Amino acid sequence: MKKLLTALTGTILIMIILVSCGPTEENLVEAVKSDDIETVKECLEEGIDPNVQIDGVSILEYVLEKNEDIAALLIDNDAVFQAKDDMPLIHWALQNNKTKVALSLTKKEGQADLRDVSGMTPLMTA
Repeated sequence: MKKLLTALTGTILIMIILVSCGPTEENLVEAVKSDDIETVKECLEEGIDPNVQIDGVSILEYVLEKNEDIAALLIDNDAVFQAKDDMPLIHWALQNNKTKVALSLTKKEGQADLRDVSGMTPLMTA
């Protein structure tokens, strides 16, 4: 009985430690994959890095075409954005009617004046 009680106590302590650790990068990845914006917000509020990888691509690139709300939230929380389809992300967002993404990007310094390879600014593209 004493061994069983000791084993149960150890298991309970491990469970408490796991629960008290808070959100992890894995939680953020799973929340993005399941379109759970509330858990994404919670993870970001707890300081989880918005630049984790999913299947070898950035989490922002993974979600960009799937869920505009989560993509905008990641950008607002300093996710690093790259060019998409060989054009600046803000131009891609405007051409693909991703308004929330474009608005989040315009808040970032220098994005409103960013020119594409043709010399067009986002305002000219819109």
